[in-house]
Amino acid sequence: MWKEIIQIIDCIISIRELQYDLSFILTHKDAMEMLTDKQKQSLLNLGLRLKTSRLERDDPQREFAFRIGVSIPTLHKMEHGNPNVAIGTWVKALDILNKLDELEGLIAPQKSLAERYEVQKGIQGRQRVRKRK
Repeated sequence: MWKEIIQIIDCIISIRELQYDLSFILTHKDAMEMLTDKQKQSLLNLGLRLKTSRLERDDPQREFAFRIGVSIPTLHKMEHGNPNVAIGTWVKALDILNKLDELEGLIAPQKSLAERYEVQKGIQGRQRVRKRK
């Protein structure tokens, strides 16, 4: 009797794992279709750099995933360039790897004070187009 119960539980677990794998493939495929090849490659490279940094620190997947507050499958998605991972999760991972400061330079302001003034002046002068009656 116990053997049969264990077999049923194993079967249920296998079905759930298959469902998870299929949902991962479908959502990943849909999100990947919206990206250009260059964008896809950038995500893949980012994932590889994350994995390399994690391995250089000798962090197992389980421990690293726990520290950033995600499951192992989510960490796997990050390391393979899945575009569906939340930006907050990436921020946590970068913080643990002591690379959060590098995020600050992504969309850095113009260096020159005069250039920053001109950009700000251009933004302030913009107005929304009024609807026609």
